[in-house]
Amino acid sequence: MKSSRTATRRLTIGLGLLFSVIISPNSNAHPELTRHGYTSCTSCHVSPNGGGVLTPYGRNLSRELLSTWGTPREAEILHGALPEEWMKGLDESKLRIGGDARWIQTHRENKSVRSGQFFFMQAHVEVAWDEGPWVFDLAVGKVEDPRGKGTFQFVGSRYYGMYRMNDSAALRIGRFETTFGLNLSDHTLFVRRPLGLGPGYDRDNVELSWIGERNQYFASFMKSAIANGDSDREQAAAFRYERVIKENSRLGASFWQGEGGTDAGDSRFKRILAGLHSIVKISQQVFLMGEINRQERLEARVAGGRMTQSQYGFLRFNYEPFQGVIPLLQYQHERGDVNLDSTETNKYGLGFTFFPRTHFEFFGVWNRAIRSGEWSDEAYLMLHYYL
Repeated sequence: MKSSRTATRRLTIGLGLLFSVIISPNSNAHPELTRHGYTSCTSCHVSPNGGGVLTPYGRNLSRELLSTWGTPREAEILHGALPEEWMKGLDESKLRIGGDARWIQTHRENKSVRSGQFFFMQAHVEVAWDEGPWVFDLAVGKVEDPRGKGTFQFVGSRYYGMYRMNDSAALRIGRFETTFGLNLSDHTLFVRRPLGLGPGYDRDNVELSWIGERNQYFASFMKSAIANGDSDREQAAAFRYERVIKENSRLGASFWQGEGGTDAGDSRFKRILAGLHSIVKISQQVFLMGEINRQERLEARVAGGRMTQSQYGFLRFNYEPFQGVIPLLQYQHERGDVNLDSTETNKYGLGFTFFPRTHFEFFGVWNRAIRSGEWSDEAYLMLHYYL
């Protein structure tokens, strides 16, 4: 328990520093576009929680604020190859077109194992019809597993219909990623994959959102998609609240309560998940991100039930010396059972994010990880191309 308390203390102190920086009179905050004052995801995306197809305004910002180099029309679909009048007509229409492709190189090495693999992660095309209060979105694509066997999904992992009741409130129904914590594309983080969050864990959702100038609320009722497997099926309710501080920082809290498993009574589970997250701008070049989550899971398969408490967290320090070039330092903590030292992993990472030109992103991290007293090196490099 001593090492558990030490790791928890590190994360608590770190997040406390993040929150104190937010509240201090001279602070600003936010990663990537948040630190520039874009605290609402709807500034750039059709989805209230961000990700997915971009708006014309979001395309322009990707060139002006993210990319190191680029021409004036490079942010357009096909890098400005379409006639200018065509693009103007498309931007003025209700149709939005987007998509992504990702490739990844992995590496892991310790005293016993040295392994690495390069594979094509995913590719999809996404279209949305955005007409007044109504939005309809569909993503169709291919997902590749690490063993090299791809499956083509005619109906992709994301589709929804949304009704905007006014400038702040919206109701969204469909299959998409449930809003919880920081919406980061890095699915390797302990605060995402071990908790069944992030890419690959899309759920059938009914989501009500309210996005104000200072306060943002998301309430979701969902069940797992069949593709997630019988043992992971879950029905749950989730809630996320965020407070915008100093116009370029966010402080948030999330809560999740669910139950599921197979139909057999001895394979059921219940869980409660709660967490805090923050994005903080220290200066024009420096910004921080952090999240800590705590889970209580009751397994019915054990006689009388067995309660397991888990904790997960990360802190990331980002520095942008030049536009589009962002070196980073990162700490991660995982303890699958707070009562067992053998379930604890700590990772100390060094990496970077690089947006060389509009439509292209490179993201790489090297981690020095320790599990059960054994050190290992873990790294991955991802290339992301978006329409």
